[in-house]
Amino acid sequence: MFERALARAEWPVKFSEGFNPRPRLSLPLPRNVGLASDEELLVVEMAQALDPDEAIRRLSGQVPAGIRLLGATATSARTGPRPLRARYEVRLDAHVPWLEEAIAALMERGTCVVARTSPDGKAPRTVDIRPCIEAVTYCGCVLGMALRIAPTGTARPVEVLNALGLPGERLAHRLRRTCVEWAFADDDTEQGRFDPPTPIATA
Repeated sequence: MFERALARAEWPVKFSEGFNPRPRLSLPLPRNVGLASDEELLVVEMAQALDPDEAIRRLSGQVPAGIRLLGATATSARTGPRPLRARYEVRLDAHVPWLEEAIAALMERGTCVVARTSPDGKAPRTVDIRPCIEAVTYCGCVLGMALRIAPTGTARPVEVLNALGLPGERLAHRLRRTCVEWAFADDDTEQGRFDPPTPIATA
């Protein structure tokens, strides 16, 4: 969709080389199938500079109904944006009276080891996801979580749900990623919007 929209908007997109050139686009933090999201980041490599406001104006008129462009920014970072942490929410059917106690117990733990299976049939490997769980909240019927994203990986929201005693796989289709905090490695600064939840307990 964006390949066609960018072409119609006449963005000076940089293309790969070779027999089948493709526009140089990337999603730095792709989502699993079925995971909803309130905002996504698309990185477009440009052959020449384009004013961000003008770029958004031109592109907004070329995307399908229902696609809302929130903004654009130009960066010279060679390595591109790096995700630092993400926030997720899941709405439960009803209030779970024991969930606050389960959240406090999880946050007090020093480790939370999970087994991850491999699609190639290899033996499951164990991963400690506790260092990536920064905060968990529970308000009404909405459970929120803020997960740190390290270069080596992160905790999966379904794994956090399972660790709390909830049926993670059955709730996966209700998960929503509400925001992501980004850093640009070249100048070691953090950019992006991230509103961390007020935690019941923190690391």
